[in-house]
Amino acid sequence: ASRYMAALEEGRAREALDLTDPGTLSGSLALLSDEVYRAVPGRAAHFQVRETSFTETGAGNAAGTSNGAETSVRVDGVVSYNGTQEPLSLTLVRRGTTPILSPRWQVSVGVLGQLRVEHAADHGTEQASSGGTTPTTGSEPPTTSGLASTSLALTSINDVPVVLAPQESAPAFPGDYTVAAPGDSRYLTFGAGATATVRPGQTATARLSAQATPAAGERAVELVERLVESCVRGDGTTTPPAGCPAAFRKDRTFGDTRKEKLSWKEKPQVSASVEGLGGTVSVRGGVLERSYEWRLLAPLSWEKRSDTARVFEREHAVRFRVENGDVVLESESLR
Repeated sequence: ASRYMAALEEGRAREALDLTDPGTLSGSLALLSDEVYRAVPGRAAHFQVRETSFTETGAGNAAGTSNGAETSVRVDGVVSYNGTQEPLSLTLVRRGTTPILSPRWQVSVGVLGQLRVEHAADHGTEQASSGGTTPTTGSEPPTTSGLASTSLALTSINDVPVVLAPQESAPAFPGDYTVAAPGDSRYLTFGAGATATVRPGQTATARLSAQATPAAGERAVELVERLVESCVRGDGTTTPPAGCPAAFRKDRTFGDTRKEKLSWKEKPQVSASVEGLGGTVSVRGGVLERSYEWRLLAPLSWEKRSDTARVFEREHAVRFRVENGDVVLESESLR
């Protein structure tokens, strides 16, 4: 027990692991290396034994051996974490002793806990743009198929590179584990990482917060403005383009019309509110002008005419999310 606790105090995780009953281990051993554990602050220190108790099970055979025997020792004591004492109990076992060979003691109940890494979405602030169409650059609008990407590629723990899958609980010795977030991308930021404190027999969770960036809001605004402009470029029929409000209908008045054209007299205001891994684009206002030539009937002369219509008198909202490194609109309808 003293060797086990001394190894942990000095960050010699592999030695402590070698003293551990292998039947008690499961999952990734990525956190149980000397390199990782020596970098962990708040390790167990100054272990003091207060009481021990022995238990022996199993029966001998005719040859006087006791291959099925198991001797266990419970060691109760106290240990310090960052200067604060806490009670600690260890259980050591020795199995299958014989007159010739005495197997070593192994720790069956030690100080192992679990570290789990999760992600969580934070809430952000509003990102707005002025009215008008933003020039489109970069990739084409992504598809909306598939689930949002939430996998986090961990870079390090306590500044030591570690390969540990997100959402996975891995065995860990006691201490304070600072989990670094992956590097920021254009549309996502992960903040400064998270710290979790592992204690024996408990699962500590480090939650990494993913947040859409202002650039994600700007990209969403650009995509919605494309939709708005596609409504203006209708095909000239009496039916508005798919997903466009009724104001974009090219009306047929009494008589003959030709050379109909829709254009903005006042462009709508488009802004994005970023929240968690996505947000909302709001479209409001806008005055649409329809110009055309009209005559009552042939052979009368054509007259130039125009009329206007307010479009988004009520605010229209379009949700978006960051998915697979790009921004995706959850709907392409402006109705």
